[in-house]
Amino acid sequence: MGAEDIDLVRRCLAEEPGAWESFVRRSGPAIRRGASIALRKFRVSDPGALDNVQQQVYVELLREGRKALWSYQGKSDLEGWLAVVALRTSYHLLRKERP
Repeated sequence: MGAEDIDLVRRCLAEEPGAWESFVRRSGPAIRRGASIALRKFRVSDPGALDNVQQQVYVELLREGRKALWSYQGKSDLEGWLAVVALRTSYHLLRKERP
């Protein structure tokens, strides 16, 4: 948690060159961690599911003028926040697939 997290998000929101690539490199493990928890809970064994969820998280972060990314306030570390976003995104996707 700290200024580095907030600075990276700020740079992404400002569309600074290279910022999104840095964000993706840094966020990947946290997103995969959160998604893995949800996939295990739903007993999903499809190897492509983790990649699908990770891509959907990035879509969600950028949707509607980066609304979700704007919501990051730096009150927790970025990796923890992203893991929760991934967990929630996974649940949403999996509930849509399974009645």
